[in-house]
Amino acid sequence: MTDQMTAAQGNTNAVESAFDLQLFAEGDPAPDPVTDPAPSDPNPTPDPTTEPVNNPDPTTGNPADPKPDLLADYKPTLPEGFTADEAIMGEFLPLAKELGISGEQADKLIGVGAHLAERVIADINQQCESKYGEAINAIKAEQGSDFEKNVGQVNALLTKYGDKNTPEAFQAAMTALAGYAPDAVKPLYDALIKIGKDAADPSFHMGSSAPSGPKSLGDVLYGKSK
Repeated sequence: MTDQMTAAQGNTNAVESAFDLQLFAEGDPAPDPVTDPAPSDPNPTPDPTTEPVNNPDPTTGNPADPKPDLLADYKPTLPEGFTADEAIMGEFLPLAKELGISGEQADKLIGVGAHLAERVIADINQQCESKYGEAINAIKAEQGSDFEKNVGQVNALLTKYGDKNTPEAFQAAMTALAGYAPDAVKPLYDALIKIGKDAADPSFHMGSSAPSGPKSLGDVLYGKSK
């Protein structure tokens, strides 16, 4: 081999070696984000919004047993004076089962609800009594010394056409009404007072009118005049 051929061969080998080194230095081409899929994560992070179904027991790897129904045969123990409302219990029991509470814990929650209901009822009664007292005071101020006599006539009328408990029942009804429509109490009392006065009038007759022409009870009740 001539010196020129040896030199040429050496140059060729040097170019090939340099080309190999350049490829090795540049490494693999970067992946195309459009055509090359992203590598899968060997330890993916679970999605917190996705609830796993029947999680396996971490100690055994077997599916976890469902929670026992602690309220399968539950019969509520209610505070004295309360009865179980079917509609309310129909809403309460599914929630109690979802929470996984025991019958004893359910009774405690029902007790708290009962005490809350008692408090609400007490507040309503207090409001009714307060409004009723205001309405009666307004009637007293208007009638003055005639108030007691007028109320006595009303009570006598209610007792005559009801029984001995009717005046007390009427007052209780007016007390309840005062809590929701206090302005209706006074007109009702005024109407009964007028009826009581007419009933106490010796010229007043039940049924048909006397020859002198007094109003009948029907005329009084329905506002008829002669």
